[in-house]
Amino acid sequence: RNSFAHSLARSLTSGMRVPLRHGGGPSGVASYIVWGSDTDVGKSLVCAALAHAARKLDIPFAYCKPVQTGIGHARAADPWWDMDGSKVARATRAQHVLGPHAALALARAEKAKGEDDGGQASPHWSEAFARPDANVRHIGGPRRVSTLFGWGAAVSPHLAVEMEGRAVADGEVLAALRGFHESFRAEHAAGLMLVEIAGGPLSPGPSGTPFADLLRPTRLPGLLVGSSALGGITGTLCAKESIEIRGFEVTDLVLLEDAPSPAALTSNLNNTAALQSRLAGSGTTVRNVHPLRSKASVEDSDAYLDELDTWLEAVSGDMEVLVNDLMRKHDLRVAEMRAWPEEALGSFWYPFAQHAAIEEDGVSLVDSREGNYLSTFDKISGNVSQTFDSCASWWTQGPDLSMQLEMGRKLGHAASRYGHVIFPTNAHKPVLDCTRHLLSGPGQGWAKRVFYSDNGSTAIEVALKMAFRKYLSDAAAR
Repeated sequence: RNSFAHSLARSLTSGMRVPLRHGGGPSGVASYIVWGSDTDVGKSLVCAALAHAARKLDIPFAYCKPVQTGIGHARAADPWWDMDGSKVARATRAQHVLGPHAALALARAEKAKGEDDGGQASPHWSEAFARPDANVRHIGGPRRVSTLFGWGAAVSPHLAVEMEGRAVADGEVLAALRGFHESFRAEHAAGLMLVEIAGGPLSPGPSGTPFADLLRPTRLPGLLVGSSALGGITGTLCAKESIEIRGFEVTDLVLLEDAPSPAALTSNLNNTAALQSRLAGSGTTVRNVHPLRSKASVEDSDAYLDELDTWLEAVSGDMEVLVNDLMRKHDLRVAEMRAWPEEALGSFWYPFAQHAAIEEDGVSLVDSREGNYLSTFDKISGNVSQTFDSCASWWTQGPDLSMQLEMGRKLGHAASRYGHVIFPTNAHKPVLDCTRHLLSGPGQGWAKRVFYSDNGSTAIEVALKMAFRKYLSDAAAR
C-alpha cells in the first residue's frame, strides 16, 4: 500500500500545491462572466435585471466591472451614470464602490463637470477624491457592486491608456478581481456573482490583451449577451466560438429582443429563434428578454432612471427564472465534480498505478490548465486552487501559457480542416511544414528524413531498428 512505486506515482501526479492564483471556479457562489457579442448589446442592462431579480429572490449578489471607460464622457448631468455599475447598483439597491483607479477617473470627470458648471463640483467628487485608498475587498454586505479600473475617454481601454496614462497590467486586473471575488465568497455560503467585460470577447483590455485571454485564468462559466440587430447572428456566433476556443463554457445566451409578431416583422428579426435552432444540443440555453425601449437618454437623468426602474420590474419574472437557472447549473456542476472520484475509480484503470492503494481523496479533480499549473477542485471546500504540474504531466507538457493559446487555435483549425488522415502514402501541408522545421532545426546537418510515431516507446523501438539496420549495412560495406 505504501510501496515506493506508489509513492513515486502519487508525487508525480499530484504535483506541488501552490497558493491560489485566481479567483474563479466552483464554490457555493455561482460566478459567471457576462460576455457581449459587441459593444452596446445590453450587457449592463442584463446585469442590472439579474441584480434586480436576485434582490427579489433574496439571493446574495455581487457585480464587478473590472474595466470601465467613458467616465464623464456622456452628457449626463452626473458622470456617476456614465458607469455601468451605477445602473446595477440602482437595480439591487446597493452602494456602487469604486477601486482607487476608477475613483480617480470619476474625480477628474466630476471636477471638470463642476468647473463647466461654474465651479460647483458634484457631491460625488469630494468623496471619491478624499478616499483614494478605497479598497473594494473590504466592502461587506449581501449585495456588492464595484468598478475597479477606469478612464475618462470613451474608447477602447488600450487607447484610453495611451491617451490618459495610468496603465494597468493584466496581473493587476486579475489580482483585484480575485480579491473582490474571494471576499464575497468568504462571507456567503451561496450567491450569484457577475463579472462584466468591456466590449466583446476580443476587445483589447488596458494592456492590449483581449479580454478573452486576459480573464482566461479564471475559467468562469459565461453568459453571453447577443445582438438582435441585422448581422447579429454572425456576430453572436463568432463571439461564442472565440470564447469557447479559449476553454470557457457559455451556459446561457440572452438577447434583448421581443418575441416575434406579424405586426413587427420588419423591426423584429427574431434572431433568438435562429440562434436557438443553430445551437440546439450545444449545452447553451438561448432565450430572449423584452428590451428597454427608452424614450429618454442618460442625460435626462430622472426620466431615464424612471424608465429603467419600470423596465426592471417588467422583466423581473423572466430574469428570476434566469437567476434560478444560473444557480441550478452551478450546483449541478459542483455536484458532478464531487462525484468524479467515485466514478473514475469505478469505471476505468489508471496506468502505472496500484488501484488497491488509490482512495477517492487521492484523485485530483482537474478543472483546467493554465500554462504550468493545473486548476484543481477541492470537493470538501468547493474551491479551485492551482497545483504546479511538477512532472509536466509525465514529461509531455511542454507549452507555456502563450503557446497553449496558440495551440488551441492551430489545433482547432487542423481538426476542422483535416480531422484524422492516415499517414502512410499521404502528404499534406501541416506535416510537410513540421518536417521542414525539424530538418532545418534540430536535425540540421545530420538528418535527411523524419519518422513520426504516436508514442515514446514505439519511437524508441523504431530508432533501435534503424540503428541496427544502419550497423548491419555499414558492416556489410566493410
